[in-house]
Amino acid sequence: MTVVVVFILFAIVGLTAAALTGWVIATRGARTRNNLLENDIAAATRLAETAQARLAEGHFREQQRDAELAATRVARDAAETAHHATQRTLEIAGTDLASARAELAALHERLAAKDRGQVREGRAVEEVQRVLAPLMERERLAAQLARLEVGPSRRGELPRLVDAIAEIGAFSTVVLSDEAGLPLAMNRQSTDGEMLAGLWSMLLTVADRIATSGAPVPISVVVHDAANQTILHRLFSTAGSRYLLTAVSRRSLDPGALDPALSKLERVLAMPAQIAS
Repeated sequence: MTVVVVFILFAIVGLTAAALTGWVIATRGARTRNNLLENDIAAATRLAETAQARLAEGHFREQQRDAELAATRVARDAAETAHHATQRTLEIAGTDLASARAELAALHERLAAKDRGQVREGRAVEEVQRVLAPLMERERLAAQLARLEVGPSRRGELPRLVDAIAEIGAFSTVVLSDEAGLPLAMNRQSTDGEMLAGLWSMLLTVADRIATSGAPVPISVVVHDAANQTILHRLFSTAGSRYLLTAVSRRSLDPGALDPALSKLERVLAMPAQIAS
């Protein structure tokens, strides 16, 4: 019995020791596994954190890229809009420029036509003035000669009347001579009055011959000489005597240019010789 009891006791002790040993081993294994698990969990945590950080970084970069792409699209859209606006502005400016050029060309044409019209009108006016100039000058000369004033009707008035005729008509020489070719009066600026009176007294003789032939008697003779002078001779009679009034000019003269002054001269020449001064 004792042996059995001892054997049982040893068996129990052995089993207990084995159980304890197994428990110790199991506990150590569990600890080891726990440590490994904790290490794995820590490593996984770190991997997760790293992955989370990378994911966050990737998300940030994606957001940044999206923002850059959006900004690029906005800039591109703005550039395209600006380009279209610029093209439209250029098209409008080109249209406006073409219109302005057309208006400018039309204006130039109108101005040219106006200038041509003005030139034609100016030429027409010049032609009318050229045609009317002799008539206007004759009318002016006639009006001013007709207004000549005569003093006390003495022959002493003749030099003043002749000077007035020369001034009004812008004549270089005015000379009044009798049928013998003697000068009765000449203007003060004359240098050839006496010569003209002597040379052209023959006109009175020519007039006599023409009258004898039965032809109309000449009363006015216009001569254009080699010095480009126009010499106007006016033959007239008063109180039974004949006279010759001669005027020299650089322009054309009408045969009747001196006629308005004849009545003034005739009034003075008609006075009796004994009261003439």
